[in-house]
Amino acid sequence: MTRSALSCVLLTLLTAGCAKDTLQQLCVSEENTFDIEQVSNLEDAWGWLGLRDAINLEFDTSTLDQTGSWRISSVEVLVLVAESEFNSLPAQLDLELEVYDAPDPAAATPWAVRQQLDKNALEWERVVLPAPPSGPVDELSGLFPTEQVQYQAWWSFDFSSIIPETGMNSSSFSVAVHWPTSSYPTLGYSEFNRPCSGNWTNYDRSQPTHGYTGAGWGNNGERFGSDVCNWPMFKVNVEKRETSNVCP
Repeated sequence: MTRSALSCVLLTLLTAGCAKDTLQQLCVSEENTFDIEQVSNLEDAWGWLGLRDAINLEFDTSTLDQTGSWRISSVEVLVLVAESEFNSLPAQLDLELEVYDAPDPAAATPWAVRQQLDKNALEWERVVLPAPPSGPVDELSGLFPTEQVQYQAWWSFDFSSIIPETGMNSSSFSVAVHWPTSSYPTLGYSEFNRPCSGNWTNYDRSQPTHGYTGAGWGNNGERFGSDVCNWPMFKVNVEKRETSNVCP
């Protein structure tokens, strides 16, 4: 056999061998799994020191690869500041977002991200609410945002550094907001057109005000017997990790 013929045979064998191999690679993608603006509209601005307010959400895992994983990568919340107070907003305002790997937040330990509001880092838009807002339950000196003219901005909380890449377990989960140090900043709340059965509130305070004496997590559909509630304005994003021959 000539050198050229041997080369052709070897090339043919190598090519055939490569054709039988399946090259797998890790594909990481991100998508939005919930956007409050797709199901409701902004109606109120509200905050309450010490309170936690959660909503139940679902992630469709039917198209996820059997060996794939998913996790909440970020949560965005709509912050509102009254126009008259916008230029004098305190420098230190904390807010905490929490993700629970269960539909009942009392049944799971949350992943929590606390951030300090940096007004200059956000993109603000002037809006007019349809009615005077509820405002904060406990007033902070010098701030009384009950006026309808507000500035709004979406504020993102990154969960990718604390929720493991191995992913979450329950396709039904909860996302909550917590005011740890004051009733500010106030957050946007939707119209009263969301199911109360998907809304949980934790009035865990030593001296609850406004007549709400039930401390701990409670489902608002069961607690108040109502059909519709308003929900905090959230946008929730999911990261998927799958193996495939070709990443999209």
